[in-house]
Amino acid sequence: MRNLMRVVGMVNMPLMVDLALHNGVASMTGKQVGTETGDPRGFGSFEDLWQAYQRQMEFIAPRMNAMTHIAKEVDEERFRLPTWSILAPGCMEKGRDYLAGGQWSYKLWDWKDRGHVDAADSLLAVKKLVFDDKKLSMAELLEALDTNFSGKSGEAARQMCLAAPKYGNGIMEADLMVKKSGKTMAQVISTYRNPMGGPYSINRHGISWHYYGGKGLGALPNGRKAGEPLSDGSLSPMKGADRNGVTAVLRSAITAQCKESRAAVLNQRFPASLMQTTESLEKLADLTQTFLTSGGSHIQYNILDGKVLADAKKNPEKYKDLIVRVAGYSAYWVHLTPEIQDDIIARTEQGV
Repeated sequence: MRNLMRVVGMVNMPLMVDLALHNGVASMTGKQVGTETGDPRGFGSFEDLWQAYQRQMEFIAPRMNAMTHIAKEVDEERFRLPTWSILAPGCMEKGRDYLAGGQWSYKLWDWKDRGHVDAADSLLAVKKLVFDDKKLSMAELLEALDTNFSGKSGEAARQMCLAAPKYGNGIMEADLMVKKSGKTMAQVISTYRNPMGGPYSINRHGISWHYYGGKGLGALPNGRKAGEPLSDGSLSPMKGADRNGVTAVLRSAITAQCKESRAAVLNQRFPASLMQTTESLEKLADLTQTFLTSGGSHIQYNILDGKVLADAKKNPEKYKDLIVRVAGYSAYWVHLTPEIQDDIIARTEQGV
């Protein structure tokens, strides 16, 4: 058994937007967790907001790096994995535990920067609504966010945010914003070295982080309310935002993916009727092949009717053998939390 990867930490990219819009303060907790980048009401252009966003990345990166080095020391001193140490090459030969340097040097030390879609959609919404079209002032937008879009004016602002251009629709500006966000964070990370002296790698697979990553996060300019899940995977569109069909989603994913990262997961859901004809199956095969040969790296499907999923949530005893794809892994439906079940149900049901 050879493990060539070690996961060392996660960065919540939408939180970086939240911090940039609140002078380094996390809106959900009121704590100063980022660096002071100024009152956004004084920003004269979108570039000012982008610079604040990037400065939050630059602030968090050295702290993540320090935590990684500390974690390695703690692992070596406090934790032991005897079974892994028996199976992993190098440990028996060296007479050292797996976590104490027994295994041959890790080839990859992964940082996970997640939520670029939500971050990019939020940044583009501010660009369009505040700076380009001037439909909202920065003060009005912040008021709506800080009150979680409550009241008549808050809901009106939210509808504007939801209507702003979104990734997943083949809109070049939105797709390139996701790419720019990902490449910028990759560049920031590239200046640091892992405990073995090599560069960090970037792994963006989602698992179920999008739910937990959203729990402690305030409202965002993409229209997402405080505490709600983020977009699943790492290249999946915001729930309900992909309105132009599956080919538009795939075009967006190919455009947005950056070569500096691995495991960029895209989730899609299709109805069960897709499996009923050879023609439909061939279309799905062609779609998948085109995506992968055009630069896509990872796509996964749930082929289930929404009404089946809704009934499975209502009557779980009838669906004990139902397996669904979450985000990088499969699981029995009945083993998932109600919140993750709702998240899967809410995914757009595509056609081919």
